[in-house]
Amino acid sequence: MEFRPIADGDLDDLLALNASFVPHVGPTNRDRLAWRVANACWARTTPERDAFLIALPPGTAYWSPNYAWMEARWRRFAYIDRVAVAGHLHGRGVGRALYEALFADMAASGVERVTCEVNTRPPNPASVAFHHRMGFTRVGVRGDAKGTVAMMARRLP
Repeated sequence: MEFRPIADGDLDDLLALNASFVPHVGPTNRDRLAWRVANACWARTTPERDAFLIALPPGTAYWSPNYAWMEARWRRFAYIDRVAVAGHLHGRGVGRALYEALFADMAASGVERVTCEVNTRPPNPASVAFHHRMGFTRVGVRGDAKGTVAMMARRLP
Protein backbone atom coordinates (compact mmCIF):
# COMPACT_ATOMS: atom_id res chain seq x y z
CA MET A 1 0.00 0.00 0.00
CA GLU A 2 1.41 3.38 -0.98
CA PHE A 3 0.98 6.52 1.12
CA ARG A 4 2.56 9.93 0.71
CA PRO A 5 2.63 13.13 2.75
CA ILE A 6 -0.44 15.33 2.38
CA ALA A 7 0.26 18.40 0.23
CA ASP A 8 -1.67 21.66 -0.07
CA GLY A 9 -3.04 20.53 -3.44
CA ASP A 10 -4.73 17.55 -1.72
CA LEU A 11 -6.77 19.57 0.75
CA ASP A 12 -9.93 20.16 -1.31
CA ASP A 13 -10.29 16.44 -2.11
CA LEU A 14 -9.56 15.43 1.47
CA LEU A 15 -12.00 18.02 2.76
CA ALA A 16 -14.74 16.49 0.58
CA LEU A 17 -13.82 13.00 1.79
CA ASN A 18 -13.90 14.19 5.39
CA ALA A 19 -17.33 15.78 4.85
CA SER A 20 -18.70 12.48 3.55
CA PHE A 21 -18.05 10.87 6.96
CA VAL A 22 -19.58 13.49 9.28
CA PRO A 23 -20.71 12.85 12.07
CA HIS A 24 -18.29 9.93 12.51
CA VAL A 25 -15.48 12.34 11.64
CA GLY A 26 -15.84 15.88 12.89
CA PRO A 27 -16.66 18.60 10.38
CA THR A 28 -13.87 20.97 9.40
CA ASN A 29 -13.00 23.62 6.87
CA ARG A 30 -10.03 24.10 4.57
CA ASP A 31 -8.10 26.41 6.91
CA ARG A 32 -8.46 24.06 9.86
CA LEU A 33 -7.55 21.04 7.78
CA ALA A 34 -4.45 22.86 6.52
CA TRP A 35 -3.55 23.77 10.13
CA ARG A 36 -3.83 20.12 11.15
CA VAL A 37 -1.56 18.99 8.32
CA ALA A 38 0.99 21.73 9.09
CA ASN A 39 1.08 20.75 12.78
CA ALA A 40 0.89 16.98 12.34
CA CYS A 41 3.51 14.46 13.34
CA TRP A 42 2.04 12.20 10.64
CA ALA A 43 -0.23 13.19 7.73
CA ARG A 44 -0.52 10.78 4.83
CA THR A 45 -2.88 10.08 1.95
CA THR A 46 -3.12 7.66 -0.93
CA PRO A 47 -1.98 8.82 -4.38
CA GLU A 48 -5.67 8.99 -5.39
CA ARG A 49 -6.58 11.02 -2.26
CA ASP A 50 -9.28 8.48 -1.34
CA ALA A 51 -7.96 7.79 2.16
CA PHE A 52 -6.01 9.81 4.69
CA LEU A 53 -4.89 9.91 8.31
CA ILE A 54 -3.68 12.90 10.32
CA ALA A 55 -2.04 12.50 13.75
CA LEU A 56 -0.91 15.30 16.04
CA PRO A 57 1.95 15.28 18.56
CA PRO A 58 1.76 16.47 22.18
CA GLY A 59 2.39 20.15 22.80
CA THR A 60 0.24 21.34 19.92
CA ALA A 61 -1.99 24.38 20.49
CA TYR A 62 -5.06 22.47 19.38
CA TRP A 63 -8.63 23.49 20.23
CA SER A 64 -10.03 19.95 20.65
CA PRO A 65 -11.18 18.93 24.15
CA ASN A 66 -10.53 15.29 23.21
CA TYR A 67 -6.92 16.12 22.38
CA ALA A 68 -6.62 18.06 25.66
CA TRP A 69 -7.93 15.01 27.54
CA MET A 70 -5.17 12.87 26.02
CA GLU A 71 -2.50 15.48 26.60
CA ALA A 72 -3.44 15.73 30.28
CA ARG A 73 -2.64 12.02 30.66
CA TRP A 74 0.40 11.31 28.49
CA ARG A 75 3.58 13.03 27.35
CA ARG A 76 4.73 10.87 24.43
CA PHE A 77 1.79 10.09 22.19
CA ALA A 78 0.40 10.61 18.72
CA TYR A 79 -3.26 11.64 18.59
CA ILE A 80 -5.21 10.45 15.55
CA ASP A 81 -7.25 13.54 14.83
CA ARG A 82 -8.95 12.25 11.71
CA VAL A 83 -8.96 9.32 9.39
CA ALA A 84 -11.20 8.64 6.43
CA VAL A 85 -11.26 5.86 3.86
CA ALA A 86 -13.58 6.17 0.85
CA GLY A 87 -16.39 3.63 0.71
CA HIS A 88 -15.05 1.86 -2.38
CA LEU A 89 -11.95 0.95 -0.34
CA HIS A 90 -13.76 -0.40 2.73
CA GLY A 91 -12.80 -3.97 3.52
CA ARG A 92 -9.66 -3.82 1.36
CA GLY A 93 -7.13 -3.25 4.16
CA VAL A 94 -6.47 0.44 3.49
CA GLY A 95 -7.41 1.59 7.00
CA ARG A 96 -5.31 -1.19 8.54
CA ALA A 97 -2.37 -0.24 6.32
CA LEU A 98 -2.64 3.44 7.28
CA TYR A 99 -2.63 2.54 10.98
CA GLU A 100 0.23 0.06 10.64
CA ALA A 101 2.34 2.65 8.79
CA LEU A 102 1.57 5.19 11.53
CA PHE A 103 2.43 2.68 14.28
CA ALA A 104 5.76 1.81 12.64
CA ASP A 105 6.80 5.43 12.13
CA MET A 106 5.74 6.51 15.61
CA ALA A 107 7.45 3.56 17.32
CA ALA A 108 10.64 4.32 15.38
CA SER A 109 10.54 7.91 16.64
CA GLY A 110 10.06 6.92 20.29
CA VAL A 111 6.35 7.58 20.67
CA GLU A 112 4.90 5.40 23.44
CA ARG A 113 1.25 5.24 22.37
CA VAL A 114 -1.22 6.20 19.70
CA THR A 115 -4.52 7.66 20.90
CA CYS A 116 -7.88 8.47 19.36
CA GLU A 117 -11.56 8.72 20.15
CA VAL A 118 -14.47 6.90 18.58
CA ASN A 119 -18.10 8.00 18.64
CA THR A 120 -20.41 5.96 20.84
CA ARG A 121 -23.24 8.53 20.60
CA PRO A 122 -24.00 8.80 17.74
CA PRO A 123 -22.91 5.17 17.57
CA ASN A 124 -20.11 4.01 15.30
CA PRO A 125 -19.84 0.27 16.06
CA ALA A 126 -17.78 -0.48 12.95
CA SER A 127 -15.10 1.97 14.08
CA VAL A 128 -15.13 0.65 17.65
CA ALA A 129 -14.65 -2.90 16.32
CA PHE A 130 -11.88 -1.79 13.93
CA HIS A 131 -9.96 -0.05 16.71
CA HIS A 132 -10.23 -3.09 18.97
CA ARG A 133 -8.85 -5.26 16.14
CA MET A 134 -5.98 -2.78 15.78
CA GLY A 135 -5.06 -3.22 19.46
CA PHE A 136 -6.70 -0.14 20.98
CA THR A 137 -8.33 -0.32 24.40
CA ARG A 138 -10.82 2.05 25.96
CA VAL A 139 -9.08 4.33 28.45
CA GLY A 140 -11.97 6.67 29.21
CA VAL A 141 -15.20 8.27 28.04
CA ARG A 142 -15.99 11.90 27.25
CA GLY A 143 -19.36 13.39 26.53
CA ASP A 144 -21.05 16.68 25.87
CA ALA A 145 -24.19 17.96 24.16
CA LYS A 146 -22.82 16.86 20.75
CA GLY A 147 -22.31 13.21 21.73
CA THR A 148 -20.18 10.71 23.60
CA VAL A 149 -16.84 9.26 22.61
CA ALA A 150 -14.77 6.33 23.79
CA MET A 151 -11.24 7.54 24.46
CA MET A 152 -8.86 4.87 23.14
CA ALA A 153 -5.13 4.16 23.21
CA ARG A 154 -2.69 1.60 21.91
CA ARG A 155 0.78 1.19 23.41
CA LEU A 156 3.61 0.87 20.92
CA PRO A 157 6.59 -1.46 21.28
